[in-house]
Amino acid sequence: NNMCEVLDRIENRGRREGLQVGRQEGLQVGRQEGENAFALLMQKLFETGRVEDAKRATKNKEYRHLLMKELSIFPE
Repeated sequence: NNMCEVLDRIENRGRREGLQVGRQEGLQVGRQEGENAFALLMQKLFETGRVEDAKRATKNKEYRHLLMKELSIFPE
């Protein structure tokens, strides 16, 4: 009975640690995808001379998302 409790605690600790590592890795991947999408957006806007749109996109999240949709840019 005592051994079962010890094993349960070890298993639960392993799950918590696994979830924490998984979250950290997921955040890292998400950040990288977002950074890549933003870089691609800026590249496309500058290549087409849309400097004012690029400036506005850096300050306005909704406008940035609208431009990404318009230019078919989505996180990987």
